[in-house]
Amino acid sequence: MERGYKRIEKKDYKGAIEDFNQVFKIEPNNAYAYVGRGLASFSLEQYQVAKMDFDKAVEINPDIAYAYYFRGFANYALKDRQGAIADLRKASMLFKKERNQDFAQKADTAIKNIEAS
Repeated sequence: MERGYKRIEKKDYKGAIEDFNQVFKIEPNNAYAYVGRGLASFSLEQYQVAKMDFDKAVEINPDIAYAYYFRGFANYALKDRQGAIADLRKASMLFKKERNQDFAQKADTAIKNIEAS
């Protein structure tokens, strides 16, 4: 899993997807691997595939702020403005609960930008 996230940082999205697929062979319900694979798919502009991974992450663990955050952007890319705003609001709330003010602010700014568009 760690290698998958490092590959995302290096923009090796296909390699990251392969790594996360390996995680699923050992831990089929690893929510963070779904977030990682979703992020890699999103970066490859595979928005529907990414959304399905974020959906699965939220289903496994409904308290992962990043799953809602990235699903919000996937929803927006898929032209679902209301879904995007709802997910980003949930992400902002969870980030604030975690005291992650930086990402809470990013989520709030994204909401304002979507509402203004």
